[in-house]
Formats: sequence, C-alpha cells, structure tokens
Amino acid sequence: MSRKKKIIVGLPDTLLVNEPTLREKTVKYSYILRSLTIFRVNSVIIYRDPITSALNSDREFLVDFHKYYFTPPYLRKKLIPLKKNLKYVGIVPPLRLNIFDVSRTPRENEYRIGLVVDERRDSIYVDAGSNKLFIVECLKECPKKGELVVFKIVNARSYKGVYDSKFNNIVYTGPTLSFVDNVIDYVDSIRSMEYYVLATSKYGEETSIETLVSLSNSLKKRPGLLILFGAPYYGLYDIFRALGRRLDEAVDKVLNTLPHQGTKTVRTEEALHATLALVNIIL
Repeated sequence: MSRKKKIIVGLPDTLLVNEPTLREKTVKYSYILRSLTIFRVNSVIIYRDPITSALNSDREFLVDFHKYYFTPPYLRKKLIPLKKNLKYVGIVPPLRLNIFDVSRTPRENEYRIGLVVDERRDSIYVDAGSNKLFIVECLKECPKKGELVVFKIVNARSYKGVYDSKFNNIVYTGPTLSFVDNVIDYVDSIRSMEYYVLATSKYGEETSIETLVSLSNSLKKRPGLLILFGAPYYGLYDIFRALGRRLDEAVDKVLNTLPHQGTKTVRTEEALHATLALVNIIL
C-alpha cells in the first residue's frame, strides 16, 4: 500500500564513488533500493555533487539497474535487454515487492503490474505473468501499447480486469528515479509546494523522542517529506556552501539521526536505513 504522505529521498550522484568495481556498485545500490522499498519511499532524486561530481560516471548504471530492479520478474526478459551494467544482477537478493509476488493462477480483487501488448477502444490486453493475456477494461483513459500499468482482476476465471490510473496511488510499486542538477533549486521548488525538508548531518540536532514528536507535529499539515543525504567525501553543509547557500537557512531542520555513533564514519546505505526507520514510526 502506498503512503498517504509522500516521502522523497535525495542522494548525491557520487553515492557509489567508493565502489571500484561494477560488482560492488551493484551490491551497494541494491541495498539502497531495498531500504527505499522497505520503507515505501515514493521517489528518489539523484542530485549533482558540486564538489566531486566530475569524478563520477555512474548515472547510466543507476538508470539501468533501477529499471531492472523495479520491473516485475515475469516481464524482465521482454523489457530488459542484456547490458554490461546488469552483469551482476544475479548476485543481489530479489526485491520481492508485494505486487511482484503473484502466481500464474490469477485471483479476484488482486492487483497486478502488466505490460500493455494491445489496445482497443475501451480496453487493453495485458501480459501480467499468467499463461493468458488479461482483457482489461479502462474505467477512464486507456494507456498506450508498451506501457506498464497497475490493474485489478475482477474475474479470475475469464482473465478480466479493470484499469484506473488511481490504482498507482493504492498499490506501492517502488520509488521513481529522477536527476537534478542543482539541489538548492530543487529544495526551493519542493518547499514552495509546502513539503517539509529534512537534512541529515552528524552536525545536526541529535535525534530524541522530543525531536520525533516535534517532527511528527510539523508534518501533519504537509503533503510530504524530502530527506537529504550528503556525499561520501562531503556532507550537506559543505555541498550547500559550495553552492553559495547556508544549509540551515535552506531546509526546515538539520538532524543527526545516528547520535553517538560507534564508528568514525557511517555509510550512505546505513544512514539511509537508520533515518527511514525513524521516519517510518511517525509518518
């Protein structure tokens, strides 16, 4: 089930800069995507690291692996071509989104993701992991051939279903992926839509029960939350300073979500999981 309030996570385009091989990049990014999915994050934005981004060339890999991981397993052979970037996908744990976990035998009132293989005036034919195509009636506008859609099975025996674009807001299908050049411009844009912006930093306010209660109250009248994470070599204070802006002035709160850490450094995937676990309690 999707969240009522949206969660957006902002990560730097240098998040894999310390991983020297494609194998290591694949493993680390799969951990990151699993964390995002476990906590039902709606969107992940990859922002340009203004300090070390020139060293980075992982954008194509991020796009390829993201598309692979969030395509239902029963459609991957049809939709995902063989690529060098996907050489090590076999070593990562399966994602097993709830909506991916379907059998070949359909069940009534079950939601599925399927590929539109043909279209009619008021209906579409959909491949959704069964032995037969589903005939899906469009309650509103029909999607086009080649699109992935979420539909609901209404008659399992006759392989019939219905489609409505609102089903995307009912069923969780994983985070969308997008890229932004200037993180400050993006923050200003998202704040203009009344989103709460939370920056993570070891120099921020230490997390406490009182902090979480305050954050929960602040989020009640907001449509969603943007959580920003720093880069492997530079934190958000450095990144915003490089762009000519003070972090404390650009966001709603700077929070240390791992106070009294037992290690000198915390990896991106570790900070991400710890932070989302806290947010999951209050949102």
